[in-house]
Amino acid sequence: VAIRQPPMTDTEKQSTGSYTPDNVHYAFADHVDFGDKKVCGIKLSYRCNNNCLYCSCGHDRPDRMPACPLFLSDVSDLLPRLREENVEVVSYLGGEPTIHPEIVDIVALTASYGFREVGVASNGRRFAYPSFTRAMINAGLTNAQITVHAHQAEMADYLAQTAGVLDQQKR
Repeated sequence: VAIRQPPMTDTEKQSTGSYTPDNVHYAFADHVDFGDKKVCGIKLSYRCNNNCLYCSCGHDRPDRMPACPLFLSDVSDLLPRLREENVEVVSYLGGEPTIHPEIVDIVALTASYGFREVGVASNGRRFAYPSFTRAMINAGLTNAQITVHAHQAEMADYLAQTAGVLDQQKR
């Protein structure tokens, strides 16, 4: 796939953690038939650039699940099977799927299979960077479900345990 993800800023690099064979534990993909369409959610990793108080996917607390990335090669193996099962919608989940180092390539590969929709469930922070947003749209992203925890900056920062969350989400 020719589309490349734009380089991350230093701030983004600090929040993504590292993907190594040592932290590959498990991941899942499952699909649901909604009658008019089959939808598959693929959990790429439990890593996140927030540390939300209520989230089971955070990586900074020992009682939460570890990082477990699926890579482009894993997704490449999975997508043909999803097409065979008539899945029409693929959505990438996390943790935070947009911090995955191969997310743009994963979206492009998914779009190349002709799925009706290719989406992400995200906290929206990386979409604050126009080059990233353009790259994702150009790769074939059709939708993004953005979770906004609060309409007041102080409360949003508290819930996400991250400064400036709401400001980034508004961009």
